[in-house]
Amino acid sequence: MSILTLDGREKTSISYGDYRPFDISKIRGQADLIYEDNNFYLMLVMEVAENEVRYNDDVLGVDLDVVNITTTSDGEVYKDSKADKVRERYTSLKSRLQSKGTWLAKKHLKKLSRKERRFKRDLNHRVAKQLVKRAKDTSRAIALENLNGFRPEATVTKAQRDRLGKWAFSELTEFILYKAKLEGVPVVIINPMYTSQQCSECGYINKNNRQKQANFRCKSCGHQDNADYNASKNIAHRGAVRLPNVLRLASIS
Repeated sequence: MSILTLDGREKTSISYGDYRPFDISKIRGQADLIYEDNNFYLMLVMEVAENEVRYNDDVLGVDLDVVNITTTSDGEVYKDSKADKVRERYTSLKSRLQSKGTWLAKKHLKKLSRKERRFKRDLNHRVAKQLVKRAKDTSRAIALENLNGFRPEATVTKAQRDRLGKWAFSELTEFILYKAKLEGVPVVIINPMYTSQQCSECGYINKNNRQKQANFRCKSCGHQDNADYNASKNIAHRGAVRLPNVLRLASIS
């Protein structure tokens, strides 16, 4: 085959594999061929039909947090041990390269940043896919917090706060939203205020309920739980309250 380059059309032999099967009739607009880190990527715009939103009457609460990427109201924790090691390695390497400040170090730093971005994006895709599949298989909506950063009331160390600041939670939320839309799964966005301080059993709110990052104990009723799991149940409860409005708007649109 031949490719049109800046130096004219060149004949070349390229081996390729399918990232995912697709219907060529659904391709819309132009296609971009990108060369990055010795790999070619063909970027296509596809037209994909959305499934009809189902009128579910139950909600899967999803808590986004520092130590565990997500914890659901089912008690499922999405934590990739490899992710922690990769993040720590990237952080250490980038710190050393930044301290050198040479041209070669800056070049390496840019390449490393791209690799880290691709790693995070891939993991966010996988987590979002699992969450949406879980909700669809159990005929439930998904409830998420409206997060632009970490919850200020969460008890975390500086190292954990740094980890959270470097994770793309907004991207993960976007992936969940569009994957849920394709599968016909409603998504409810709730106010994150006090979800980690409120007792999921009696509703009592106190900043001292969350004693440590992972431990929750209600000062009123004595209920004890994993803090992320407790928060995810609060998210599910709030999502269930708002769900009728979300479904009504979906039916109008």
